[in-house]
Amino acid sequence: MPRVRVRELDQFFRDLRETVLALEQAYVQGTLAEQLKHMAIESRFGNGLARSYRFLLKASRLPDPEGLRRNTVHALLDQTRDELFETDIWFHADIQAVPVTGESASQANPTPATTVSAPDLESNSLDVVDTSPPPELAPIPVPEGNMDYELEGADTILAEEDGVDGREDVTEVLEDLVPVSSLRYVVSQGLATPVSLRLDQVLAARSWGVGFFFNDMEETDRVADLRARLALEHLARDLLDLSRMLPRLLRGKPGQYPPLVPPRFSRAAEQLIVDIVNEHEANASLSRLCEDYLQKTDLRVRFPGLQRRRGARVQVTLGPTQSHHQQKIDTIRNPDHFVILSPWALATAIPHFGSQATGNQVPMDHDLVRRFWRSLSGQPASLESLAYTIRGILHTAIHSPILDPRGPLALVPEAVRELIRAWVKHEAFRSTSAMREWEETQGEFFRRSDGRLGTRPLLNPKAPSALKRFLEANPVGSRVLGRVHAVGPRSAIIDLGNAVLGKISREEISWSTTQAKLKLFLNEGQEYEFVVTGGGRSTLDLVDLSRKRLQPDPWAAEDLGGLTLQKSVSGRVQSQTPFGLFVELRPDVVGLLHRSTIPDGIHETVWKLYPKDATIEVTVLAMDLDNRRISLALAPKVSAT
Repeated sequence: MPRVRVRELDQFFRDLRETVLALEQAYVQGTLAEQLKHMAIESRFGNGLARSYRFLLKASRLPDPEGLRRNTVHALLDQTRDELFETDIWFHADIQAVPVTGESASQANPTPATTVSAPDLESNSLDVVDTSPPPELAPIPVPEGNMDYELEGADTILAEEDGVDGREDVTEVLEDLVPVSSLRYVVSQGLATPVSLRLDQVLAARSWGVGFFFNDMEETDRVADLRARLALEHLARDLLDLSRMLPRLLRGKPGQYPPLVPPRFSRAAEQLIVDIVNEHEANASLSRLCEDYLQKTDLRVRFPGLQRRRGARVQVTLGPTQSHHQQKIDTIRNPDHFVILSPWALATAIPHFGSQATGNQVPMDHDLVRRFWRSLSGQPASLESLAYTIRGILHTAIHSPILDPRGPLALVPEAVRELIRAWVKHEAFRSTSAMREWEETQGEFFRRSDGRLGTRPLLNPKAPSALKRFLEANPVGSRVLGRVHAVGPRSAIIDLGNAVLGKISREEISWSTTQAKLKLFLNEGQEYEFVVTGGGRSTLDLVDLSRKRLQPDPWAAEDLGGLTLQKSVSGRVQSQTPFGLFVELRPDVVGLLHRSTIPDGIHETVWKLYPKDATIEVTVLAMDLDNRRISLALAPKVSAT
């Protein structure tokens, strides 16, 4: 790829956008192979972009009536444009060489680093501290295990790509262009105290619309070239992930999946956490598209001594309450293997109101705790109010005008930033330890040819997985006992023992309605009896369970307790909705009194006279037993009233 200078960034993006849209059009028209032959993509944009579209030639293709690919490609191009051009504030930066010793010095560029001294810094020299990144970790003997649960085959997306986590190319660009450990970019313009930034922080500041210019034009061009290469690498990587994900997503129901690219605020919250974790050392990075969408992984964090090759997984949410925190946990399989970063988690991580230490609390010195409380405006009276306070700090930082070259990070009190770093590091080691223990006691994997553990369970019938053993002992129709692990709005997770989990949807709770609230029927921690209805689509899925099948199907009765057309019966109002009343006519047999069958003049009267659990006289208008539907009207004497 030719070098991109700062004055060429605009044309570079125009060419990139034009090329991507031309390739997308060729893909739709079925002429992608010919287009790839005629366009010199490798020479213009490197191999990554060409590889993303060469993959499309062999990928399965399904109808895309909702334009999921088209919309995602445009969203990715918008992200790339923001990464290159969205600049709201500019800072002048002086380049300063940082002396390195030992192993770091051997890795530095043998060419002397360019140094530009600012006039206003000559009388105010900075104390230079060696903040070079830690040395590479030794090869990890036991790689990361089975973590890719969210969609069948999601593990293959990472396993098949050269350089599993997709960051090797970007890292090589960084190391080849500028030795990160030997240069710092010092900004003093408009600041009480000069700020020293690493190269990765200068590049990350583009996410907040912060731009830098230097006295040295050569350095300005080098940073612009690196910015263009990183933006291109990110786009090519996400396009490849999109091509791998779409065949699986398009097999689902239309409208089943939300947009693949997260909204701007979610990306901003994740970037702020990355900036905070990377304030002193580069330990965190945003996850790629497939990890973010399929595997509930917003960030990856790496610390010296953390035996996790691609880093610990972090899920970020700014929901301030315990219920928000729990809802996020409920969406993740094996949440103990994740760092769940939320205001509620941070609030429970520190000593609070003299409470005794808990497993959630991070070991920290008293000075940090004291500085943390002093940094808050007011003293929250409860854990929930403390969580709201932390969320408010992060939320305000994201939405406030940028006045510092570090971006919103500067608006977060230093003690809060320290707390976040301590929490993330503590949880990264804890979650990795939990995952290793799970692998040793419950996980079963196959070993690849290179010695690494695979991310799918063993398919060898001589060594069946725990799920397969469970289904062999409890085939479809069996009754089993399970303890409720978590209850969500649409389904609940059931612990069946021996590392086997089940799932029950609200449609399987009761015969009477598919809109039942699960929390009315299931309590977390309680044990219930269930019926096994299936083992899911693959060995990675949960056991399908049912409660309503413990009882005979009331709709299977020949006469439904004497219900016939045009017969007037008494029923109990089960619920009121804007379009009508649901009336229980027999135990677990519910009909709908639709608003259209009620005379116009008495609409409001009926809603007031017949609240929930009231008795009402209705007439059966129609019965569809196959679809379990009964249409009702008001009985004549009720209509007369």
